[in-house]
Amino acid sequence: MAASTYLGILLKPSYTPKNLLAIPLISIPVTLTIYFFTAHLIFLLRSPSYYNLDSTSDINHLTNHLTFVSMPFQMLSVVLIGYVYDLFGRRYTIISTLLLQSMCFYLVPMGAPEVYPIVQAMRGLQLVANACTVVHPLINDYVERETRGRANALQVLGLSLGDLFNYMLWL
Repeated sequence: MAASTYLGILLKPSYTPKNLLAIPLISIPVTLTIYFFTAHLIFLLRSPSYYNLDSTSDINHLTNHLTFVSMPFQMLSVVLIGYVYDLFGRRYTIISTLLLQSMCFYLVPMGAPEVYPIVQAMRGLQLVANACTVVHPLINDYVERETRGRANALQVLGLSLGDLFNYMLWL
């Protein structure tokens, strides 16, 4: 089967524009989940029914601390996720990381009224799953070497569309 070109991007043989479309489509929910998780967390921390933090500075300090403590795990996962993609495949890894992010939304309120350890664990898992989804190897799998820069632009387009959806939802 001959290689095809779509939007100036040369696909490897046996891949179609549908495969290429997966690159920006995966980036959209990744951006949506990071924004929604952050906003969801702030509303839960402020809510009297859950964590009941009334000071904006306390909420700011706590959300920054939760993210900071989670960053080393996120960085380590980015290094190791390539092995997971190779071991379990692209489809199962991407689906499981997206499901893991959704599970984190569901479990955050269950830690109330104590922030630690549930909220910290969920923030860490959400950041790890988010990072693992962003660094997918689909561009290397689908696109010929000479047009990978253009394919990377598609991934950034997906991230930008996710940002745009977030801003439209908050208007």
